[in-house]
Amino acid sequence: MINQVGQSEDGGVDIRGVMLNKEIGLYAASVVAANKMEKDIKAVDPTNIQYDKGTGEFMIQIPGPIDDLFYGQEEKLIKFFIRRTQVDKI
Repeated sequence: MINQVGQSEDGGVDIRGVMLNKEIGLYAASVVAANKMEKDIKAVDPTNIQYDKGTGEFMIQIPGPIDDLFYGQEEKLIKFFIRRTQVDKI
């Protein structure tokens, strides 16, 4: 569940949320253009993800700058990559 999405000071994006199922792990995220979903504009791995295993809360920091992230003509989306196996190793 995503609770908050906002622009960071460096022009990137900060995302906060909660994993509702603790048997699923969040291991990556990326910003993509809606018309080019297969091509990442910017992607991050577990080093940019803070996760509290007790509460399931997470924070993802995708560094910027990312041009026209929130107010551009081209719609942007955030993709989340999850895994059901080896969750403790993420």
